[in-house]
Amino acid sequence: MRDQDTSLGHRWQMRRLFEGHPYGRPSLGTPETIGAMGREDCQTFYRDNFYRNGSLAAGCGDLEEGRLQALGTATVGCLPEGSLEASEVPDTAPTPGWKITLVDKPARSQTQVFMGHTSIDAFHPDRPPLSLGNVVFGGTFTSRLSQEIREKRGWSYGASSQLFGDRHVGMLGMRFAPEPRNTRDAIAIAGEMMEELGARGVTEEELEAARAHLVLGHPMGVETPQAELRARAADHLLGRPPGWLDGEVERLQAITHEQVQEALTFAQVKLHQQRQKAEINRLLRVIKKKVKIKSLP
Repeated sequence: MRDQDTSLGHRWQMRRLFEGHPYGRPSLGTPETIGAMGREDCQTFYRDNFYRNGSLAAGCGDLEEGRLQALGTATVGCLPEGSLEASEVPDTAPTPGWKITLVDKPARSQTQVFMGHTSIDAFHPDRPPLSLGNVVFGGTFTSRLSQEIREKRGWSYGASSQLFGDRHVGMLGMRFAPEPRNTRDAIAIAGEMMEELGARGVTEEELEAARAHLVLGHPMGVETPQAELRARAADHLLGRPPGWLDGEVERLQAITHEQVQEALTFAQVKLHQQRQKAEINRLLRVIKKKVKIKSLP
């Protein structure tokens, strides 16, 4: 973990974005928590969380239904009956500005930059239009972020943004890896572009290109039995209705330009901009000596 910049940066980003929240803790634990775990702790967790009626068994490919049922009976079917209570996940408290995590090691030739903020959950009505807006901003190699940082300036091989979300919370994250001498300018440009996205939104042409990207790419996301199974299982675990995956293209086609503009303006963009430049300046002052950059004017 400590020698893998991507994993280390992601851990610190989650820790800062969700400070004091369960999502801010690493799911695999820490050396201290793992070292303190005993056999009885594992047995107790198993007894409290593994039940037959709370399990999902799925299969795909050249598989007969009877064989799958037999496999399920022999595995999860052996678990005891029980009642698994839904976990109480507290709400996140969005703060103005950006929480920025920058992972910098003196021996590295690149600075791994992580930028992001908490966002809406997977069931928020603004989630579909916001996803389309994110494709325009940083979801493809031809997106705004990639064009500015990768294509025009050659500062980073990759520059992208992703929108994550489950039934409880969500987050928007940006990533790029410039040389130390370009770090200041890359962070500044990314911040300015995010402000512009919230203020002006996207054009009709950009929206249609993003829509086409998702619609035409949808079959490739479910082209194998394993991929389709993973997608349907994820929908089931999220609590979505049966057949949700089959309506993905229709939902994308129904999103209007106005909906995207409203989502970008309201959903987690302007809510986080009031102190954005101050947050970036504070971070750059901290790392100024290491990477020889100036704070923003």
